[in-house]
Amino acid sequence: MLSDSFSKIETIVMLIPNANWKQDNARFAVYTFGGALGEKWYDMTYDESLGVYIAVIDNVNPNIIFLFFLSNFRRCFLHV
Repeated sequence: MLSDSFSKIETIVMLIPNANWKQDNARFAVYTFGGALGEKWYDMTYDESLGVYIAVIDNVNPNIIFLFFLSNFRRCFLHV
């Protein structure tokens, strides 16, 4: 039997937003659903060396949506 350290499979997802998405100090996130973990949120961090936003997600939920939140957190935009 494999140890628990080998049973968790993760995927790195990357987002390269255009200039419209990066306005007003936007924050980026990933929402996954439809699998064994149910609904789950992940914050994305900016990787300056690659010039992309990155999230490491559990590789269980088959559906993923990228979101960005403007700095005032009143608006949320979806990208499927």
